[in-house]
Amino acid sequence: MENLPTRGSLTFTVSWRRLEPHMMARGTLHVRLERAAGLKAMDRNGKSDPYVKLSLCGKKHKSKVVKESLNPRWDEQFSFDGELRELIAEPLQLRVMDRDLIGRDDFLGEANVDLRALRNSRQHSAEVPLSLQGHVYLQFTWAPSGERARTATVADGRAGGQSSARESARPLPPAPPPMSPSDASGLSDRE
Repeated sequence: MENLPTRGSLTFTVSWRRLEPHMMARGTLHVRLERAAGLKAMDRNGKSDPYVKLSLCGKKHKSKVVKESLNPRWDEQFSFDGELRELIAEPLQLRVMDRDLIGRDDFLGEANVDLRALRNSRQHSAEVPLSLQGHVYLQFTWAPSGERARTATVADGRAGGQSSARESARPLPPAPPPMSPSDASGLSDRE
């Protein structure tokens, strides 16, 4: 084996935070695609025929097409199964398209939706600006395995589940404080 010359030094610190048990729970993330507003007109009639492609952790869904609208209402729900920590580790990707009968569908905009708010709450709503024009409105509900999702549509006052929005947004326990360097070494006297 050849000895290579060495120069300099490397200094680093290793630390970790205990992961809360609820973050490792398996379950279902329910994504409710409610509506969009102010989309770009792509057709000769001054309208678009929009639909949305959703992608998270390699799983993809596609909404129905709403014909001739710049302010479509989908009211569709999509599910993504897995561990909460994995599902919120990357953003939900949205791509809004205009359906064309002839030729390729037109691009209306895209967005990445940060899901980290679900660390501390089982429900989250988002108004997401698109890259070109307009906004998409979504609701997220985390349901650990063995529990039914409880959702509520706050915008129009209709309850979509068994509880009100206030009841279904149950906070999760707070994260523990960061560990000291002696804790990270595994030599803590608290064990």
